[in-house]
Amino acid sequence: MEKEIISSRQFTIVTFLYSIGTAILIIPSSITGAAKQDAWIAASIGVLLSLLLVKLFLTLANQTPS
Repeated sequence: MEKEIISSRQFTIVTFLYSIGTAILIIPSSITGAAKQDAWIAASIGVLLSLLLVKLFLTLANQTPS
């Protein structure tokens, strides 16, 4: 079986979509139960933290391209 390598652009897209998708689809339901009216604030913070996580993944991916 051959080892396939994805480009950094493909990795960026996959990581970004996964992180944002999780932040938009899964997390709001649990946040709404706890935060009630202020759930939009918690969701916004979650999206920002998710973007920071994507930045971390991209930095690690650029340091180890193989």
